[in-house]
Amino acid sequence: MVPSPFAADLILAVGSAGIYRAIDAGVTWTRVAEEPTIPGSPPGFAVFNDVAWATAERAYASNERGGLYVSQDAGKTWAPASGASVPVFPWLGEIAVDPIHPDHLLALARPGLTDNWFSMVVHSEDGGLTWVALSAGLAGWSLSDLAIDPVTPNRFYVSATGGGVL
Repeated sequence: MVPSPFAADLILAVGSAGIYRAIDAGVTWTRVAEEPTIPGSPPGFAVFNDVAWATAERAYASNERGGLYVSQDAGKTWAPASGASVPVFPWLGEIAVDPIHPDHLLALARPGLTDNWFSMVVHSEDGGLTWVALSAGLAGWSLSDLAIDPVTPNRFYVSATGGGVL
């Protein structure tokens, strides 16, 4: 659940069946995005993992198996950030948005479908259209959380099972 830093009563959350939005400080919720359907896959195969605000109108949501999604209308509607193309890193977990540059994102990623945990950090400077891996020194650890330093946005922190905070 992520309250908007731009509107006091607006909250976005990921749930078991998609993305939910509240405009009344969480009293009532509306599902605004269903889990995407991936051809040939069972229902519930592609689940949303995280949501993050970029601006008063733009928010991002990560989807494990479906890549990054974006809303340009304060969370009312959602679409794949990569358009119709297949995302380079479709298995995304936690996401963080640079507070100064809303097109700059970090995300935890799994290298592939058979990998059991998030072991990579990926970075985008164009709102999720392209990604670069920043995983040097992570030693294949299972990563669980990600945060951008609010004072020094070119610094980020990631927690790793067995490795503490890096």
